[in-house]
Amino acid sequence: MTNLQTSVQDSIADLSRLETSSARNSLRRNAYFRIPNFLDTDIAEGAYAELIDDSLYVRTDKLTKRTGGGFGVLKSIDERLSTNVQKCCDLLTSNEFRSSVGTYVGQKLQVVRGPTLYRMEPGDRLVTHDDVLASPLNRISVVLHLSRNWKREFGGNTVLGYVQRIEEVRSATSEYAQHRWVLSTKRSVLSPTFNTLLIIALRKGMAHGVTGVRVHKYRVSITCLYGLLV
Repeated sequence: MTNLQTSVQDSIADLSRLETSSARNSLRRNAYFRIPNFLDTDIAEGAYAELIDDSLYVRTDKLTKRTGGGFGVLKSIDERLSTNVQKCCDLLTSNEFRSSVGTYVGQKLQVVRGPTLYRMEPGDRLVTHDDVLASPLNRISVVLHLSRNWKREFGGNTVLGYVQRIEEVRSATSEYAQHRWVLSTKRSVLSPTFNTLLIIALRKGMAHGVTGVRVHKYRVSITCLYGLLV
């Protein structure tokens, strides 16, 4: 990596905050860890404004070929990202970030699902899932929360907990069985906090989802998924 790239990464976030004993202990104990004020404030505020206002971004369920209905996924209309969103995505896919997050599992990680942009609106939610049933090598999911002044009663909360059972569900529109993860009462409810990085450990017996957004506000985030390098 060039000196220019190094200086850019350093100006965006202090990655040393990822490699702490408290982070590792929390991931082992609770399967998640949160780092507040993760990004440089100007970068975080710029990315939030871009995802809210920039006409470059369109929800995938409003495209000609609609996908991701009810998830709030955004797509750039010309594959180009706005300035601050690009900086966030570059950070999440950088070798330095992957190396830092890899310390949690003691192995090298690779990006298995690149940065996904979300602008969730009323009624949007993410059903409970574990990211490992179909892809056993997945290990870490990160969520860069950019929602401003969010409250728990708004909905859109991340629910993470132990799995009581996994049920097979047959769909009238698909020949393949789908799954429903039912959580036990042992769970955590995490409300979005502006400029906070949420790190989720992926493993069997744990699952997570996002409750439905209840208010006319945007829940904005960027997510990335990492698996073992093989």
